[in-house]
Amino acid sequence: MRRYAVVGLGQFGRQVALSLFQLGAEVTVIDESERLIESIRDEVDQATVLDAQDEQAVASLGLTEMDTVVVAIGADLEASVLVTALLVKLGVRRIVARASSDLHARILSAIGAHQVVVPEKDYASRLAIDLEQPERSALALLETGQLVVKFEANQRLWGQTLEQLRFRGRYGLQVIAIRRRTPVVGTHGEIQYEEETVDLPMGQDRIGKGDVLVLLGTEPAIERFEDEMGY
Repeated sequence: MRRYAVVGLGQFGRQVALSLFQLGAEVTVIDESERLIESIRDEVDQATVLDAQDEQAVASLGLTEMDTVVVAIGADLEASVLVTALLVKLGVRRIVARASSDLHARILSAIGAHQVVVPEKDYASRLAIDLEQPERSALALLETGQLVVKFEANQRLWGQTLEQLRFRGRYGLQVIAIRRRTPVVGTHGEIQYEEETVDLPMGQDRIGKGDVLVLLGTEPAIERFEDEMGY
């Protein structure tokens, strides 16, 4: 089980923390607001009221043992920079820092953040999935707890129809799209590829080499699909 700490419980930080926890990670959250900590205490593994700019206090938390620390402080640029610099000094394995502007992002990168994000709508949930499940490509985490993910079809799927694979009946998954590259002969005889997306494909649609499946389903359903299909 991977371990994460999230510093700062604004809307972005809270969503990252909750999404990681829903995905089965061990999550610690840190904020100086007792109110915000109490509001999430029962939904993560550990919640600590702490000024993350206090080097001695932060050093006592064992953040160097975490797989990733997310600095989710956005509005207070000074606090964001100071906390990130402190984590770099402590030798935290991986630091993902939120930036509120391009300038902010450049500063965070310059002081040693391993990854800098400038959040867009729904990006917090997608970041959590990308961190916790790098083997699959996450598109969204829905409020229902279902995931939208995409997989490139492996050899075990080639040549089979959706009906034969029984995505819904066997796995409880819905194939909401198939993205494929179709070879065509160009004007000079060369092979070119046309991009095609089949939205809400039918049972008779057949999966080919290079196809990318966009799936909707719960985490256990997706894991069962991965296990049985050799991902």
